Amino acid sequence: MAKDAKLFFDIFKTDFETYSPMPAPISKINENFRWRVLIKAKVTDEIIQKISFCLDNFEQNKTKDTKLSFDINPNNMM
Repeated sequence: MAKDAKLFFDIFKTDFETYSPMPAPISKINENFRWRVLIKAKVTDEIIQKISFCLDNFEQNKTKDTKLSFDINPNNMM
């Protein structure tokens, strides 16, 4: 499991129903490995504030070459 995917999971699991990191369906693009962490929550103002706080915490602790994409209510899980 990628170090930063695990870090992301650890940060979010305390406040949200979070599923363990897993490789994305297309796990590697242009020599970049991709991981998916699913979070389940109802979208409310309070949840958005918690997500923002967790994302700030993650950004401060991730490795510099990690990129994060966050999708709320994705239409397609691919």
